[in-house]
Amino acid sequence: MGTLLASSVEAVAIQPAHSPSHHANRWSWFVSFGAAFSAIVGLLSLAGWVFVVPVLKSGLPGQVQKQANTAICLIVLGVSLWLRRNADEQIRWRNFAGQVLAGLVAAIGLASFGEYIFGWDLGIDQLPFAVGRHEVIRSASPGLMAPANAVSFYFLGLALILLAWSTLRGIWPSQVLSFTAGLISLFNLLDFIPRPNHLHADTSLPTAMALVVLSLAVMCASPQWGYGSSSPSADARDSVVQWWFFKGFAEKRYWPLRYGGAVLLVVVAVILRDGLDRSFGARSTFATFYPVTLLAAVLGGLGPGILATLLSAAAAAYLFLDSHGIGVDKPGDQIGLVIFTLTGIAVSMVAQTLNRVHQRTEEKLLGISVYSRGLIEAGLDPLMTISLEGKITDVNQATEQATGVARSRLVGTDFASYFTEPEQARTGYRRVFERGQVADYPLAIRHASGKVIDVLCHASVYRDASGAIAGVCGVAHDITERKRAEGELAVYRQHLEDAVAERTAEIQTANKRLESANQELETFAYSVSHDLRTPLRAVDGFSRILLEDYAPRLDTEGQRIVTVVREGTKKMAQMIDDILAFSRAGRQEIAPGAIDMEELARAALKDLKPLLAGGHIKVEIKPLPVSHGDAPMLRLLWTNLLDNAIKFTRREPVGVIEIGAQAGEGETVYYVKDNGVGFDERYISKLFGVFQRLHSQEEFPGTGIGLAIVKRIAARHGGRVWAEGRVGVGATIYFALPTGDRS
Repeated sequence: MGTLLASSVEAVAIQPAHSPSHHANRWSWFVSFGAAFSAIVGLLSLAGWVFVVPVLKSGLPGQVQKQANTAICLIVLGVSLWLRRNADEQIRWRNFAGQVLAGLVAAIGLASFGEYIFGWDLGIDQLPFAVGRHEVIRSASPGLMAPANAVSFYFLGLALILLAWSTLRGIWPSQVLSFTAGLISLFNLLDFIPRPNHLHADTSLPTAMALVVLSLAVMCASPQWGYGSSSPSADARDSVVQWWFFKGFAEKRYWPLRYGGAVLLVVVAVILRDGLDRSFGARSTFATFYPVTLLAAVLGGLGPGILATLLSAAAAAYLFLDSHGIGVDKPGDQIGLVIFTLTGIAVSMVAQTLNRVHQRTEEKLLGISVYSRGLIEAGLDPLMTISLEGKITDVNQATEQATGVARSRLVGTDFASYFTEPEQARTGYRRVFERGQVADYPLAIRHASGKVIDVLCHASVYRDASGAIAGVCGVAHDITERKRAEGELAVYRQHLEDAVAERTAEIQTANKRLESANQELETFAYSVSHDLRTPLRAVDGFSRILLEDYAPRLDTEGQRIVTVVREGTKKMAQMIDDILAFSRAGRQEIAPGAIDMEELARAALKDLKPLLAGGHIKVEIKPLPVSHGDAPMLRLLWTNLLDNAIKFTRREPVGVIEIGAQAGEGETVYYVKDNGVGFDERYISKLFGVFQRLHSQEEFPGTGIGLAIVKRIAARHGGRVWAEGRVGVGATIYFALPTGDRS
């Protein structure tokens, strides 16, 4: 198991998406507040008309009075917003009623604005209460709804009708309309800041405030986008201000948040500018607008930066450069306004470029982070990175499963506390720094449930960008199953060893019994054979005397019988000699030594030279390797093999006997091959048995014990014997003796 360099590994977390209903509940309080505020302002104004209370109509003594239809529109819009505050819910009657009321307000606003554009006199402003020109305190058009209010009512009515509808490109008209209405109302409201005690031509202060709040409430009414969308998560790296008011390019934030934030920053700048005038008599018109433009461009991007620039320029021209409205008469003010505007646009463009560079860099870093995290999580074994202080800096999911502890709780804790032997873990940790790496270090992880997991740890140091050691990266390979298998194997091995020992003891006991029985049998055979010699010699001697001394007295049949007795005694004597030789081959002590097998074969052949009389049998001895063993016993082996070959080739016109050898695996194979009568391989199992014969005594005389002696001598030397043959073709008898350490 290898190790992983973890110096630049960064965790990547994907936050779960929130459901729309969650956000609707979160912002419903502000939507309800906006609806209630609008309705209350309208009701107070309407009460002023009913009970003839001027201050309720205007909000401030001596200011412009709200028209009755304006008050009614505020009430109806408040009710409509309350009914539509959760537009995604499938409550048809509420949605339908809210859309009908919103449509009514939009129609009034459009008709009122049309009176200004086309010079109509529809009389809709005089329906609730007739107003004479002498009762009007400075209005844009006496007796009519203010044009800015008419446009705002029209936009807000349409916004509430289209609250839950979007285009195929994902654009929400309700957001655009309510934002525009709020911007118009905001400018009306700003007019009260520098000149609170002057008369205002367009609208009253309560109406302007109600329309601003109502516009924001409509923007927050939908939970899927804009101000109604989700708040930043706990893991967000942005500041709260940036998140709420500036959704940058890389983050794909909604445009109302960025542009709305730019507008609010301009409002703050206007308030601060007016405060500077009042407190210090400041004369620098753009003292507060330059920072606002820069902040909007940096945090919001190109569009919000330009918007803040233009709004700041308009506010400066309208509120501070000319007290009678928008207009700049002084050349110095004109130049300053142009410089401010160009500077703001330039700063916005630079901020846009830097933002795009930052975006690409973040995308690359995110790709590296995701890749690194993927490498960590790809490992099936627990992996952790440890700081120089021994604290966990990162883990993979396998580590969480092995310990039963979440990653957030593991990071920052002592790594050794999760092992059954913490001191041994720390010893291995120090050894990593001494050697650079450690492999197959045995430890055991303790799971939160108490379960213990045996592991082999592989660890190495990792370095930071400067090349300095930053910590240790370790991988723990679970060997629980292997140890269990090793335990079972040890038990099985012990059981097998016990069974082998028991079986070996049984075999040794049986061998001892067999050896004892063989010893007794051989002793018995030797004793019997030895004891039979004396009476057998007596029978042979008396038979010979009978033929020599009493032959004239015996007839022909008698002499034949005596001759048969003598021949039987000779055969019996030969069998006894063979039994004794076979017994000696099993009991005789071996005196090992180096043997020249070729010389030994020639000596045995010399002993059998009388059997080769006639010269029709040719014996060929090929080079024979030196062997190791008992010389007398191996000479007896060669004698029996050659005697057997001569016996079965004697009847051939030209007999051929070949003596040779060949190398085997850990042994030398010697053989004696003849072209005699051969044998049927079906009876090969009888070939090396005691007194087993494949031919009759009349055909080939013998006792049938010669090859049995060959087999016993080869076995006592750690060798083996076998034969090959075909009837009428000949036979080959092989015997193999071990070489090297086996000899």
